[in-house]
Amino acid sequence: HGREEVLSASWVCQDAFPDGRLETSRLLAEGSVVAAEGRFRGTHTGVLRTPVCDVSATGRNVDFRWMSSYEVRGDELASEHLYFDQVELLGQLGLMPAT
Repeated sequence: HGREEVLSASWVCQDAFPDGRLETSRLLAEGSVVAAEGRFRGTHTGVLRTPVCDVSATGRNVDFRWMSSYEVRGDELASEHLYFDQVELLGQLGLMPAT
């Protein structure tokens, strides 16, 4: 919720995966709403800060799909909802069985 939380969430990914690449494969827009779909690829070389604990770097590569929806009001982002398979990510990091 709010600008600071959105910005801090992006830093979590940037800190944990400094070489991370967010690739967009599809964009859909209607009025003030946009949906985006793609892949995230990177190497876990930094600390991944989660609400439960901090995960030290594993050195593993990750490659997972994501989708996000955005709503814009005027020239500002009003909302963002990001979706990805957390179990897939944790499996690729070796923190649980891979799916």
